[in-house]
Amino acid sequence: MVFPNRGQFYSTYRRQDFAFQDSIMHYIAKNPKSVKLYQKLVKSCKHFFLKNPILILYKLCSTSAGWEARAEDDWKRLDIYNISSKFWITEGFYGFTGKNDLVSSLIPKLYKCDAKMLHLFDQIITSDELLFLASNAEEIDFSEVVVKYADGSVVPLEKVVEVLPKIKTIRYCCTPTSPSVTGKTFKELMKIPHFMTLYSFKLWNVPEEFDLESYYIYMKNNERTKVKLEFGLPLSDGYKIRLNSIVDEIIATQNHDYFVPWIRFDGMDDEKFDRLESVFYQV
Repeated sequence: MVFPNRGQFYSTYRRQDFAFQDSIMHYIAKNPKSVKLYQKLVKSCKHFFLKNPILILYKLCSTSAGWEARAEDDWKRLDIYNISSKFWITEGFYGFTGKNDLVSSLIPKLYKCDAKMLHLFDQIITSDELLFLASNAEEIDFSEVVVKYADGSVVPLEKVVEVLPKIKTIRYCCTPTSPSVTGKTFKELMKIPHFMTLYSFKLWNVPEEFDLESYYIYMKNNERTKVKLEFGLPLSDGYKIRLNSIVDEIIATQNHDYFVPWIRFDGMDDEKFDRLESVFYQV
């Protein structure tokens, strides 16, 4: 099968005389409500692609060599900034490498992002960009990602979670230089209905500001969510003592009526960690 080039594709286009007014057809062309509808439109007539050229991508990923996209079965290199069409991402968006404004610079090229998986590394994005990228996200993995309001202030983790109504899995690495976890974060998280129904919550590089007592209350009542907490540096001796007391209680308990968390921190006894991990993976 031979696919036409751009010139060949447009050479066969003919102006259409539709039964509806031009304004109605223009609105239909410019506002497809779903990928399925858009694909039906462009398959029925080239007019719709000409008026609103969109390429449907299953996944889009940045690499050290540039952008790669998956439309169906295979990954292919994509010279994304030299393609005039916009992109509609349906499943996964992965921004791993490059400058910390890499993702922001790409957003003007996107028509829509319905990605269920959003994985970002070392990026600075705005709260509006977060809403655009993650409104349908079921899984986020943010490592060294800072979300900022228009005034430049950092969006706290609880506000990030609050605007992700479909979220099921969260992996979040805290950034010490732009703290998004504060003393009230966990109390606020527990007020969010969809946070309480997560499948998995993993928090790395957790600062001492993290409210252990609020978490402890949550832990004893958590029957649904797999939780992993890896604490960063520095931690005070008092904070480590409280962490150890929580771990000791978990290990000493024979029958847990809650989901046992995975906990790790600097200075934790290796044998104690192995015992806790064993209980965690037995659940």
